[in-house]
Amino acid sequence: MIAEGGFRMILCNPRIIKTMPGRKTDRPDAEWIADLNRHGMIPSSYVTTLPIIELRESARAQKAMGHDVTKYKNRVHNILQRSNIKLTSYVSDIFEGSGRKLLNLLLNGEVINLDIVAACMHGRMKHSPEQILLAMDGRLSANDRQLIDIQMAMLDSFQKRLAELDTLIGEQLKPFLELYLRLQTIPGVSERTAGIIIAEVGADTKAFETVNHLASWSGLAPGNNESAGMVKRAGVTHGNKYLKTAMVTAAMGAKRK
Repeated sequence: MIAEGGFRMILCNPRIIKTMPGRKTDRPDAEWIADLNRHGMIPSSYVTTLPIIELRESARAQKAMGHDVTKYKNRVHNILQRSNIKLTSYVSDIFEGSGRKLLNLLLNGEVINLDIVAACMHGRMKHSPEQILLAMDGRLSANDRQLIDIQMAMLDSFQKRLAELDTLIGEQLKPFLELYLRLQTIPGVSERTAGIIIAEVGADTKAFETVNHLASWSGLAPGNNESAGMVKRAGVTHGNKYLKTAMVTAAMGAKRK
Protein backbone atom coordinates (compact mmCIF):
# COMPACT_ATOMS: atom_id res chain seq x y z
CA MET A 1 0.00 0.00 0.00
CA ILE A 2 1.10 3.62 -0.61
CA ALA A 3 1.57 5.73 2.53
CA GLU A 4 1.86 9.50 2.91
CA GLY A 5 4.88 10.88 1.07
CA GLY A 6 4.57 8.36 -1.74
CA PHE A 7 6.40 5.55 0.04
CA ARG A 8 5.33 2.00 -0.69
CA MET A 9 4.72 0.29 2.65
CA ILE A 10 5.00 -3.50 3.06
CA LEU A 11 3.53 -5.33 6.01
CA CYS A 12 5.43 -8.61 6.31
CA ASN A 13 5.07 -11.63 8.54
CA PRO A 14 8.39 -11.97 10.45
CA ARG A 15 7.94 -15.74 10.46
CA ILE A 16 8.62 -15.67 6.71
CA ILE A 17 11.83 -13.63 6.69
CA LYS A 18 13.44 -15.01 9.84
CA THR A 19 14.33 -18.20 7.96
CA MET A 20 16.33 -16.27 5.37
CA PRO A 21 20.10 -16.17 6.03
CA GLY A 22 21.59 -12.89 7.21
CA ARG A 23 22.68 -10.86 10.21
CA LYS A 24 19.99 -10.62 12.84
CA THR A 25 21.05 -7.92 15.34
CA ASP A 26 19.90 -4.29 15.63
CA ARG A 27 21.23 -2.02 12.86
CA PRO A 28 22.63 -4.83 10.66
CA ASP A 29 19.23 -6.46 10.95
CA ALA A 30 17.51 -3.35 9.53
CA GLU A 31 20.08 -3.17 6.71
CA TRP A 32 19.55 -6.86 5.96
CA ILE A 33 15.76 -6.46 5.74
CA ALA A 34 16.15 -3.39 3.50
CA ASP A 35 18.48 -5.38 1.21
CA LEU A 36 15.96 -8.22 1.01
CA ASN A 37 13.28 -5.71 0.05
CA ARG A 38 15.44 -4.22 -2.71
CA HIS A 39 15.75 -7.68 -4.22
CA GLY A 40 11.98 -8.28 -3.97
CA MET A 41 12.40 -11.13 -1.50
CA ILE A 42 9.88 -9.87 1.08
CA PRO A 43 6.30 -10.88 0.30
CA SER A 44 3.72 -8.39 1.49
CA SER A 45 0.95 -9.49 3.83
CA TYR A 46 -2.68 -9.03 2.90
CA VAL A 47 -3.96 -5.57 3.90
CA THR A 48 -7.63 -4.99 3.16
CA THR A 49 -9.77 -1.84 3.05
CA LEU A 50 -10.62 0.30 6.08
CA PRO A 51 -14.31 -0.79 6.34
CA ILE A 52 -13.23 -4.43 6.40
CA ILE A 53 -10.52 -3.69 8.97
CA GLU A 54 -13.08 -2.03 11.24
CA LEU A 55 -15.47 -4.96 10.80
CA ARG A 56 -12.62 -7.38 11.56
CA GLU A 57 -11.72 -5.54 14.77
CA SER A 58 -15.36 -5.63 15.90
CA ALA A 59 -15.74 -9.34 15.09
CA ARG A 60 -12.53 -10.24 16.91
CA ALA A 61 -13.55 -8.16 19.93
CA GLN A 62 -16.86 -10.03 19.96
CA LYS A 63 -15.06 -13.39 19.90
CA ALA A 64 -12.67 -12.35 22.70
CA MET A 65 -15.55 -11.10 24.82
CA GLY A 66 -17.38 -14.37 24.26
CA HIS A 67 -14.38 -16.20 25.69
CA ASP A 68 -14.47 -13.92 28.72
CA VAL A 69 -18.15 -14.75 29.25
CA THR A 70 -17.29 -18.45 29.24
CA LYS A 71 -14.54 -17.90 31.82
CA TYR A 72 -16.86 -16.11 34.24
CA LYS A 73 -19.54 -18.76 33.80
CA ASN A 74 -17.01 -21.49 34.56
CA ARG A 75 -16.03 -19.72 37.77
CA VAL A 76 -19.65 -19.74 38.91
CA HIS A 77 -19.94 -23.43 38.03
CA ASN A 78 -16.77 -24.22 40.01
CA ILE A 79 -18.05 -22.47 43.14
CA LEU A 80 -21.36 -24.34 42.96
CA GLN A 81 -19.67 -27.70 42.43
CA ARG A 82 -17.31 -27.37 45.38
CA SER A 83 -20.28 -26.25 47.48
CA ASN A 84 -22.01 -29.57 46.64
CA ILE A 85 -24.74 -27.79 44.66
CA LYS A 86 -25.51 -29.89 41.58
CA LEU A 87 -27.96 -27.50 39.95
CA THR A 88 -26.09 -27.63 36.65
CA SER A 89 -26.80 -31.36 36.40
CA TYR A 90 -30.55 -30.69 36.17
CA VAL A 91 -30.78 -27.24 34.58
CA SER A 92 -29.25 -26.70 31.14
CA ASP A 93 -28.59 -22.98 31.66
CA ILE A 94 -28.40 -21.45 35.14
CA PHE A 95 -27.76 -17.97 33.74
CA GLU A 96 -31.08 -17.48 31.96
CA GLY A 97 -34.79 -17.99 32.71
CA SER A 98 -35.66 -20.52 35.40
CA GLY A 99 -32.03 -21.35 36.00
CA ARG A 100 -31.29 -17.74 36.89
CA LYS A 101 -34.28 -17.62 39.24
CA LEU A 102 -33.10 -20.75 41.05
CA LEU A 103 -29.57 -19.37 41.28
CA ASN A 104 -30.91 -16.13 42.77
CA LEU A 105 -32.60 -18.17 45.51
CA LEU A 106 -29.19 -19.48 46.52
CA LEU A 107 -27.60 -16.04 46.37
CA ASN A 108 -30.31 -14.42 48.49
CA GLY A 109 -29.65 -16.90 51.29
CA GLU A 110 -33.34 -17.44 51.97
CA VAL A 111 -34.95 -20.66 53.13
CA ILE A 112 -35.75 -22.77 50.06
CA ASN A 113 -38.70 -25.17 50.04
CA LEU A 114 -40.55 -27.19 47.44
CA ASP A 115 -43.19 -24.54 46.72
CA ILE A 116 -40.61 -21.82 46.12
CA VAL A 117 -38.62 -24.08 43.77
CA ALA A 118 -41.75 -25.09 41.85
CA ALA A 119 -42.71 -21.43 41.39
CA CYS A 120 -39.36 -20.74 39.69
CA MET A 121 -39.61 -23.64 37.25
CA HIS A 122 -41.20 -23.41 33.81
CA GLY A 123 -43.36 -26.18 32.42
CA ARG A 124 -40.78 -27.50 29.92
CA MET A 125 -38.24 -28.59 32.54
CA LYS A 126 -37.76 -32.37 32.52
CA HIS A 127 -36.91 -32.82 36.19
CA SER A 128 -39.29 -32.60 39.13
CA PRO A 129 -39.20 -29.90 41.85
CA GLU A 130 -38.09 -32.60 44.32
CA GLN A 131 -35.01 -33.38 42.21
CA ILE A 132 -34.16 -29.69 41.82
CA LEU A 133 -34.55 -29.07 45.55
CA LEU A 134 -32.25 -32.00 46.33
CA ALA A 135 -29.67 -30.69 43.84
CA MET A 136 -29.69 -27.32 45.64
CA ASP A 137 -29.03 -28.93 49.01
CA GLY A 138 -25.47 -27.70 49.45
CA ARG A 139 -23.64 -25.10 51.45
CA LEU A 140 -22.78 -21.65 50.10
CA SER A 141 -20.75 -19.51 52.46
CA ALA A 142 -21.19 -15.74 52.62
CA ASN A 143 -17.92 -15.35 50.74
CA ASP A 144 -19.09 -17.75 48.01
CA ARG A 145 -22.31 -15.76 47.58
CA GLN A 146 -20.38 -12.55 47.25
CA LEU A 147 -17.99 -14.07 44.71
CA ILE A 148 -20.87 -15.40 42.60
CA ASP A 149 -22.63 -12.04 42.83
CA ILE A 150 -19.50 -10.34 41.46
CA GLN A 151 -19.20 -12.85 38.62
CA MET A 152 -22.88 -12.40 37.75
CA ALA A 153 -22.51 -8.61 37.67
CA MET A 154 -19.58 -9.01 35.27
CA LEU A 155 -21.62 -11.38 33.10
CA ASP A 156 -24.52 -8.94 32.92
CA SER A 157 -22.10 -6.20 31.84
CA PHE A 158 -20.56 -8.43 29.18
CA GLN A 159 -23.97 -9.41 27.82
CA LYS A 160 -24.89 -5.76 27.48
CA ARG A 161 -21.65 -4.97 25.64
CA LEU A 162 -22.08 -8.01 23.40
CA ALA A 163 -25.52 -6.76 22.40
CA GLU A 164 -23.93 -3.40 21.50
CA LEU A 165 -21.28 -5.22 19.44
CA ASP A 166 -23.99 -7.18 17.61
CA THR A 167 -25.65 -3.89 16.63
CA LEU A 168 -22.32 -2.38 15.53
CA ILE A 169 -21.38 -5.42 13.44
CA GLY A 170 -24.85 -5.41 11.86
CA GLU A 171 -24.30 -1.81 10.74
CA GLN A 172 -20.81 -2.59 9.42
CA LEU A 173 -22.16 -5.54 7.41
CA LYS A 174 -24.87 -3.53 5.62
CA PRO A 175 -22.61 -2.53 2.66
CA PHE A 176 -21.92 -6.25 2.12
CA LEU A 177 -25.49 -7.46 2.62
CA GLU A 178 -25.76 -9.33 -0.71
CA LEU A 179 -22.52 -11.26 -0.06
CA TYR A 180 -23.51 -11.81 3.57
CA LEU A 181 -26.80 -13.45 2.55
CA ARG A 182 -25.21 -15.44 -0.28
CA LEU A 183 -22.61 -16.96 2.04
CA GLN A 184 -25.39 -18.23 4.31
CA THR A 185 -26.70 -20.40 1.48
CA ILE A 186 -23.59 -22.58 1.88
CA PRO A 187 -24.36 -25.61 4.08
CA GLY A 188 -22.97 -25.10 7.58
CA VAL A 189 -22.39 -21.34 7.24
CA SER A 190 -24.41 -19.47 9.88
CA GLU A 191 -24.92 -15.72 10.22
CA ARG A 192 -21.98 -15.48 12.62
CA THR A 193 -19.70 -17.54 10.34
CA ALA A 194 -20.67 -15.49 7.28
CA GLY A 195 -19.78 -12.30 9.15
CA ILE A 196 -16.39 -13.72 10.17
CA ILE A 197 -15.61 -14.78 6.59
CA ILE A 198 -16.28 -11.27 5.29
CA ALA A 199 -14.36 -9.69 8.18
CA GLU A 200 -11.27 -11.83 7.63
CA VAL A 201 -11.19 -12.35 3.85
CA GLY A 202 -12.87 -9.14 2.72
CA ALA A 203 -15.58 -8.47 0.17
CA ASP A 204 -13.63 -10.12 -2.67
CA THR A 205 -10.71 -12.50 -3.18
CA LYS A 206 -8.65 -10.44 -5.62
CA ALA A 207 -5.65 -10.53 -3.29
CA PHE A 208 -5.42 -14.32 -3.70
CA GLU A 209 -4.28 -15.72 -7.03
CA THR A 210 -6.03 -19.07 -6.66
CA VAL A 211 -8.28 -20.92 -4.23
CA ASN A 212 -5.18 -22.78 -3.05
CA HIS A 213 -3.55 -19.51 -2.00
CA LEU A 214 -6.65 -18.61 0.02
CA ALA A 215 -6.75 -22.05 1.65
CA SER A 216 -3.08 -21.74 2.61
CA TRP A 217 -3.58 -18.22 4.00
CA SER A 218 -6.53 -19.51 6.00
CA GLY A 219 -4.40 -22.25 7.55
CA LEU A 220 -6.48 -25.03 6.02
CA ALA A 221 -3.89 -26.45 3.63
CA PRO A 222 -2.12 -29.56 5.01
CA GLY A 223 1.64 -29.69 4.69
CA ASN A 224 3.53 -32.19 2.54
CA ASN A 225 5.84 -34.45 4.54
CA GLU A 226 7.41 -36.94 2.13
CA SER A 227 10.82 -38.57 2.41
CA ALA A 228 12.35 -41.59 0.63
CA GLY A 229 9.05 -42.42 -0.98
CA MET A 230 7.22 -42.47 2.35
CA VAL A 231 4.38 -40.00 2.88
CA LYS A 232 3.79 -39.05 6.50
CA ARG A 233 0.89 -37.17 8.00
CA ALA A 234 1.45 -33.41 8.09
CA GLY A 235 -0.65 -30.86 9.94
CA VAL A 236 -2.20 -27.72 8.56
CA THR A 237 -0.34 -24.42 8.52
CA HIS A 238 -0.75 -21.64 11.10
CA GLY A 239 -2.77 -19.29 8.89
CA ASN A 240 -5.57 -17.04 10.05
CA LYS A 241 -6.82 -18.62 13.26
CA TYR A 242 -10.11 -16.71 13.25
CA LEU A 243 -11.04 -17.79 9.73
CA LYS A 244 -9.75 -21.32 10.31
CA THR A 245 -11.94 -21.77 13.39
CA ALA A 246 -14.99 -20.41 11.56
CA MET A 247 -14.47 -22.69 8.56
CA VAL A 248 -13.95 -25.78 10.71
CA THR A 249 -17.16 -24.91 12.61
CA ALA A 250 -18.99 -24.54 9.28
CA ALA A 251 -17.65 -27.90 8.07
CA MET A 252 -18.83 -29.65 11.24
CA GLY A 253 -22.23 -28.00 10.86
CA ALA A 254 -22.49 -29.14 7.25
CA LYS A 255 -21.52 -32.65 8.29
CA ARG A 256 -24.37 -32.79 10.82
CA LYS A 257 -26.85 -31.74 8.13
